[in-house]
Amino acid sequence: MSNALAADTITTLPVNITLNGTSRALTFPNGTPVTAEALIGVNVFEVFNDRFRGLLTLMTRTID
Repeated sequence: MSNALAADTITTLPVNITLNGTSRALTFPNGTPVTAEALIGVNVFEVFNDRFRGLLTLMTRTID
Protein backbone atom coordinates (compact mmCIF):
# COMPACT_ATOMS: atom_id res chain seq x y z
CA MET A 1 0.00 0.00 0.00
CA SER A 2 1.40 3.32 -0.94
CA ASN A 3 -0.61 5.46 1.49
CA ALA A 4 -0.95 5.15 5.25
CA LEU A 5 -4.46 4.98 6.65
CA ALA A 6 -5.29 8.11 8.60
CA ALA A 7 -6.56 7.68 12.15
CA ASP A 8 -9.83 9.39 11.20
CA THR A 9 -10.44 7.13 8.19
CA ILE A 10 -13.93 5.72 7.95
CA THR A 11 -13.19 2.19 9.14
CA THR A 12 -15.95 0.53 7.14
CA LEU A 13 -14.48 1.46 3.75
CA PRO A 14 -13.75 -1.65 1.66
CA VAL A 15 -10.15 -2.11 0.54
CA ASN A 16 -9.51 -2.35 -3.19
CA ILE A 17 -6.14 -3.12 -4.74
CA THR A 18 -5.19 -2.28 -8.30
CA LEU A 19 -3.16 -5.02 -9.93
CA ASN A 20 -2.08 -4.80 -13.57
CA GLY A 21 -4.57 -2.01 -14.22
CA THR A 22 -7.56 -3.86 -12.71
CA SER A 23 -9.06 -2.86 -9.35
CA ARG A 24 -10.24 -5.78 -7.21
CA ALA A 25 -11.70 -6.06 -3.73
CA LEU A 26 -9.46 -7.54 -1.04
CA THR A 27 -11.20 -10.31 0.92
CA PHE A 28 -10.55 -12.49 3.96
CA PRO A 29 -10.19 -16.26 3.39
CA ASN A 30 -13.88 -16.69 4.28
CA GLY A 31 -14.87 -14.35 1.43
CA THR A 32 -15.91 -11.29 3.46
CA PRO A 33 -14.50 -7.93 2.32
CA VAL A 34 -11.49 -6.47 4.13
CA THR A 35 -12.25 -3.02 5.53
CA ALA A 36 -9.87 -0.19 6.35
CA GLU A 37 -10.26 -1.00 10.05
CA ALA A 38 -8.64 -4.42 9.54
CA LEU A 39 -5.47 -2.77 8.19
CA ILE A 40 -4.97 -0.03 10.78
CA GLY A 41 -1.55 -0.57 12.35
CA VAL A 42 -0.58 -3.32 9.88
CA ASN A 43 3.08 -3.31 8.82
CA VAL A 44 3.22 -6.32 6.53
CA PHE A 45 0.50 -8.30 4.84
CA GLU A 46 0.48 -11.24 2.47
CA VAL A 47 -2.09 -11.39 -0.33
CA PHE A 48 -2.92 -14.42 -2.45
CA ASN A 49 -3.76 -13.52 -6.06
CA ASP A 50 -6.06 -16.12 -7.60
CA ARG A 51 -5.73 -14.97 -11.18
CA PHE A 52 -8.05 -17.67 -12.49
CA ARG A 53 -11.00 -16.58 -10.31
CA GLY A 54 -9.98 -12.90 -10.07
CA LEU A 55 -9.78 -12.92 -6.26
CA LEU A 56 -7.35 -11.20 -3.90
CA THR A 57 -7.28 -12.81 -0.46
CA LEU A 58 -5.60 -11.38 2.66
CA MET A 59 -3.71 -14.39 4.04
CA THR A 60 -1.65 -12.93 6.90
CA ARG A 61 -1.03 -9.56 8.52
CA THR A 62 1.45 -8.26 11.07
CA ILE A 63 0.18 -5.61 13.48
CA ASP A 64 2.40 -3.41 15.66
